[in-house]
Amino acid sequence: MALNERKVEQLNNAVGEIICRLAVKGRNRLIGSNSLRSIQYGADYDAEAYPKEKTCDKVASMIKSAYLKTSKNPDVWITDFKAGWDERLVYRGDFSKASVEEYVQNPLIKPALKKKILRATGDDQEKMIGDLWKMRWDLNAMKRGYVKMIDGTRRYFKDAIMDRTPCKIDLIAKVGDRFAAISENYYITCGGTKNWNDAPDTTAIEAEFEDEIRYYTKVNKFKALKRLFSLLKLDGEEKNKAQLERLIVFFNSNVGLGNKIKNELDILEELLRQPRKPKWEDVKANIQYIKEEFSQVYEMPVKDGISKFLDDITPTTALKDIAKIRDYLVDKVNAYSADFLREMLK
Repeated sequence: MALNERKVEQLNNAVGEIICRLAVKGRNRLIGSNSLRSIQYGADYDAEAYPKEKTCDKVASMIKSAYLKTSKNPDVWITDFKAGWDERLVYRGDFSKASVEEYVQNPLIKPALKKKILRATGDDQEKMIGDLWKMRWDLNAMKRGYVKMIDGTRRYFKDAIMDRTPCKIDLIAKVGDRFAAISENYYITCGGTKNWNDAPDTTAIEAEFEDEIRYYTKVNKFKALKRLFSLLKLDGEEKNKAQLERLIVFFNSNVGLGNKIKNELDILEELLRQPRKPKWEDVKANIQYIKEEFSQVYEMPVKDGISKFLDDITPTTALKDIAKIRDYLVDKVNAYSADFLREMLK
């Protein structure tokens, strides 16, 4: 087994150029599924960047400039930028009912919002809680250099980038006949200070992976398998060679392809919800790309009529139809992944 890494310069230029620009002269490398040559169906492109300057003002200015330049690209949609946190609202629970109920007792959370959080479930609840304590930076916030927190106080970008929490830009880019999700994760050094721990506690990381496996086993079996892969890789590639090879075969199976298609539908749904709408002919071309991918799914049976269903999607029905077929795939992928996960965890 060879877990050889894919390099940024080996990617489609439309993807590689965005990753390199956002890296702001820092070294960068791919991470996640698309970083390994042995995994065929990587869902998106995740990269790490390591900018280093004498002052945090300089790093903040460089990232801001790259962000603003990227935002002007008509083939790019910046969907999210997380940098910094509100320490008063950080959530460290496991999303159990008791944990969430305890969290919403924080006096900074207004009663109406408490009720919404408690009514929400799964990913929706996780996102609502994350939105409370994770600082998010849209175009206007980047231009002015600060965001307003829950109580109206300001948090400045140059300070937020040094918090020890993920600093990450998410975007969607048009790449040929499809749209791709790209993420840039920043590991910043300025004035000798770092926004990450360069000597991490392996035991703590393993415990975090184990917690995530337990959580995703309930809501997303395929993602639980991805976390299991990461845990085994961290524990030792040679030691866990047989299990890692089994996982790679599964990821490269028709279930992996089904999960890739599901993620591509997620990207289209996110794209269609953006304030700036893509050209419909570009969306239609991506749907045709997905239709052809469906023709390669045979080990995991899918119902007849999918090709016609995809052909009949219109601008008016796109969001509803894409969500419908995505949810259908989620159920299929989860069912097959659940069986495989049980075998892996024996």
